[in-house]
Amino acid sequence: DRKRFIKAGLDEAANTTACTKSTATFKLILKKAQADSLITEFEGLELDREAEVTHTSHSRFIKDMWAHINANTARIDRLEIAVDNLNDNVQGLHTAVNRIRNAMIHRRKVENSMFFMNVVFSVLAMGAISNNVTKFMSQVVDFG
Repeated sequence: DRKRFIKAGLDEAANTTACTKSTATFKLILKKAQADSLITEFEGLELDREAEVTHTSHSRFIKDMWAHINANTARIDRLEIAVDNLNDNVQGLHTAVNRIRNAMIHRRKVENSMFFMNVVFSVLAMGAISNNVTKFMSQVVDFG
C-alpha cells in the first residue's frame, strides 16, 4: 500500500514539476524511493523522463515559442481570409468585365443595325425624292 501511494505521488509530481528547484527536489525524492526499493529502476527512469519533459515544456523558451507559433497562426488565418476576400473581389470584377464586354458587343450590334436601317431609309427617301424632284424639274425647266 505504501509503495502504491509513493508511486502515485511520484507520478503526479513528475507531471507537475515546472521549475528547476521542484525538478531537483523531485529527483532527490526519486533517488530515495529507488534506494528504499519503493520503485524499480525502470519506473524511476520513466518518472525522471516524465519530469524532464514536463519541466522542458514549461520553460520560458517553449512558452515563447508557443506564443510566436500562435501569433503566426493568427496572422496566417487573417492572410487566408484576406486572400479569400481578394479572390471574391477578383471574381466579381471578372463578372463585371464580362457584362461590360457583352453590353459593348450588344451596343455595337445595335449601332450597326441602326446604321444599315438609316442607309436603307436614306436610299428609299432619295428614290422617292428623286422621282418627285425629276417631275418638278421637268415642269419648271423645259429640257427640250
